[in-house]
Amino acid sequence: MRIGIVPAVCLTALILAAAPRAASAQPPLQPGTWLISPAIGLALDPDADPSLAIAGALAYPITPFFGVEGELAHVFDMVPDDADVDSRLTTVHGSMLYFFRTPYVLAPYVAAGLGVGKFSHEVRNPPASFSGTELGFNLGGGVTYPLTRATWFRGDVRYFKHIDEVPSVWRFGAAVTIRIGP
Repeated sequence: MRIGIVPAVCLTALILAAAPRAASAQPPLQPGTWLISPAIGLALDPDADPSLAIAGALAYPITPFFGVEGELAHVFDMVPDDADVDSRLTTVHGSMLYFFRTPYVLAPYVAAGLGVGKFSHEVRNPPASFSGTELGFNLGGGVTYPLTRATWFRGDVRYFKHIDEVPSVWRFGAAVTIRIGP
């Protein structure tokens, strides 16, 4: 039951999308403020092994529909079924976010960015290790749903691709976004 979070996030997004509230149909972007988004999620490597992922993002709105976001994320144990192998991925990416106008309370967005990924792979038996840092990009999107006037639930799906040795990862995340500022 490790993959149970993905269907739960999809079902939650579907239910929230079906409940329109036109007065709250604004994205969380308000120029002159900052958005902080701590997140937890599930990452799938090329072999579709699910791994725990955490992330922290800080965004600055440029307009009510465009924002710039910086993110630090970490994927734990990319080989969860082998106790002798420890594979980790840490990424630092900068992205542009675009929120779509919608008459519904759910605000969808797309994201694209560039960054760096550091991958480390250690095998205990027989001893071996590999570590590499590479440039890469991310593409994805998600939705936000207002909880209060300054907080939102955020569901996010991203694809991270790096140049050579660092593995590609699909990440499905959930966050609470907090707006700070006037």
